[in-house]
Amino acid sequence: MSDSVVQEKIESVSQDLIDKEQKKIIATATAKASTIAALPIPLVDVGGVVLIQINMVKKLAKSYGIEIKENGKLVVSALLTAIIAKLVSEAAGSLAVSTKVEKIFGESLIKASICGFFTTVIGEVYKQQFAIGESIDDVNLDSFIDYFKSSISSDKFSVDNISNTIVDSALEKVGL
Repeated sequence: MSDSVVQEKIESVSQDLIDKEQKKIIATATAKASTIAALPIPLVDVGGVVLIQINMVKKLAKSYGIEIKENGKLVVSALLTAIIAKLVSEAAGSLAVSTKVEKIFGESLIKASICGFFTTVIGEVYKQQFAIGESIDDVNLDSFIDYFKSSISSDKFSVDNISNTIVDSALEKVGL
């Protein structure tokens, strides 16, 4: 085996380990944010989710060797998405009550799911930006729109893909 082939394999394995660690960072933050969002304590949920999302982005940046010198934009971004997630979950909760769906899923589960979704999207968007060498300052609304467009066109948000991801994650948690 030539030195270049060995070097390529080492780089591939190294990148796979980094990707796995980044997915773990996002999954852990999503689980924590979902748990906090399910709490019926006003403002504690938003504040907790903001802190979790900020820490997630900082860990992702660190994994790419990107230093975050100014937290201002990150705090505003996390706060806005937490508030938007809260508003969406409240609207979904109201819709669920009016359609009696909350009796099946429960209001807390609906809120936790929406918050978890938003946290995952934030993590994925920042991960994509950091992967191409951009900084926190380069993340904007277009970054999120582009993420949704590429996810939808790649079938990432299909029912099959989402259900497979949930099942795989559950199996991984129980060690299967």
